[in-house]
Amino acid sequence: MESHTVDQMVAKNNQRRFLGDYTQHQGPHHFSSIVNPTKGVEMKPALLSLITTNHFSGLDQEKPFNHLAMLYELCGTLGTDSDDEKVVSLRLFCFSLIGKAKTWLQSHLNQKLTSWGDVEKKFLPRFFSLSKYISLKATIKTFSHGVGEQFCEVLERYKALLKKCLNHGSDDITQYNMFYNGPRPQTRMLFDAFARGTMMLKNV
Repeated sequence: MESHTVDQMVAKNNQRRFLGDYTQHQGPHHFSSIVNPTKGVEMKPALLSLITTNHFSGLDQEKPFNHLAMLYELCGTLGTDSDDEKVVSLRLFCFSLIGKAKTWLQSHLNQKLTSWGDVEKKFLPRFFSLSKYISLKATIKTFSHGVGEQFCEVLERYKALLKKCLNHGSDDITQYNMFYNGPRPQTRMLFDAFARGTMMLKNV
């Protein structure tokens, strides 16, 4: 009985923590906000170089949708299936951020982002604000033909606007109508001439 009590005291003394111990990290040593995928995919140094060159810093003039599209395109060059592309995107995402965007990523709890879907759901609302969404959506709805623009330039600019605001909520019919009503009357006459009557009497 006495021997058992001595063993308990020794164990208790070994478990004692000193003031300096409290300054040391005691939890799991996971310092990244993103969970490292268990599935391994080979990373090409050239791909990592392209990712770090095309970084996103979170400035107002930058476009988060475009950044993710760039990331998808680069990761798609590996020739892997869609699941592997998501793994690559998840592992390389942190390398594509700098400045304010990098600080935002590091502000999440360790191991908080467990999938590529988590990254998208957090990243887009943070850097595509409600005011930016409302502004872009209004620009799409009031789209007009610029002075001196060729028809192909008008079409490209309109498509670019739609891509900047993928959650614009307008179906195909609404998009066609907004584009048709946007250009100048002379351009609409060309549409109607091409349609051999009026574009509004054509089906989708």
